[in-house]
Amino acid sequence: MLQAAEFYDRKHKQAGRWNGPIGAIGIEVLKVLLNRFADWKTGRLDPAIDTICDKLRRSRAAVVRALARLKAHGFLDWVRRTEPTDNAGAAGPQVRQITNAYGFDISRLPKAAAAWMRKVLGNAPPPDCEAARREAHLAETEAMLAGVSAEQQARFIAGDDALGDALAAMGRALDTSASSRKGQNPGDGE
Repeated sequence: MLQAAEFYDRKHKQAGRWNGPIGAIGIEVLKVLLNRFADWKTGRLDPAIDTICDKLRRSRAAVVRALARLKAHGFLDWVRRTEPTDNAGAAGPQVRQITNAYGFDISRLPKAAAAWMRKVLGNAPPPDCEAARREAHLAETEAMLAGVSAEQQARFIAGDDALGDALAAMGRALDTSASSRKGQNPGDGE
């Protein structure tokens, strides 16, 4: 991600300008988020802006502008979070803001940066959390399909087009012929 941001910043830097669209401080902010604050085991990334400022020894205004540039160019996103306060009976909202939760959404990257990442990463394996999610989804789907008729399975897999109709008809035929198993397989004890 950091290398893609550096590539994007260099590629889109205009002649005679000091920085590209992300800027040197934007690259520093992204680097510290990725290397110092991201907990890659839990996915947690929620440092306070003042903590980022202290780590980089940059002003709050510079860090806030850098975060905004990173968000505008698709390299970073965040969710503003709040928590309830104990101000019972006071007018106005009864919450206070806490640190933002930051995240990276590769689908929001600019095309040039996304292409660069695909080129560098190639066919990298998915993260463990994505592999676990896919495995759980597959198990749930298999469990659901085990409890339905062959016609419903065919309709689920093929859809509602002509192929789905043909496979559903075959499934219906299997369901009706399989309901009376007596005599179909000699020697099976039925």
